[in-house]
Amino acid sequence: SGRSVYHQEDQKEKITDIRILLPAVLTVVIEICVFILAGHRDRAFIALCTAVNLLTNLSLNLILSLTGWGYAGIAVLEILVVATEYICYAAAVGRSGKLLLLTFAANLASFLIGVILFW
Repeated sequence: SGRSVYHQEDQKEKITDIRILLPAVLTVVIEICVFILAGHRDRAFIALCTAVNLLTNLSLNLILSLTGWGYAGIAVLEILVVATEYICYAAAVGRSGKLLLLTFAANLASFLIGVILFW
């Protein structure tokens, strides 16, 4: 019977891992698709986009899971995510209004799809 308790705890950890990792993977896929459709096909940029998105998405979801912040907290964190991603991308390819708008659009797309799938 002790084994079943450990098994249940392992299952909970796997579910938690999936709830954190799946949104991160989907975010990367969605945002990379937005950038590729907009013409950013350079492998180095796509690799940067992947790394930055994993970092920002996992950080955002970890903060939300630990704090339980409501909609206002989500909005503030999403703004910080867009700013962080834009700064990283601009460091690689140069600052521009188009890049900022594209970063915002990519995040909006992944956020809305995430809302549809997970809320």
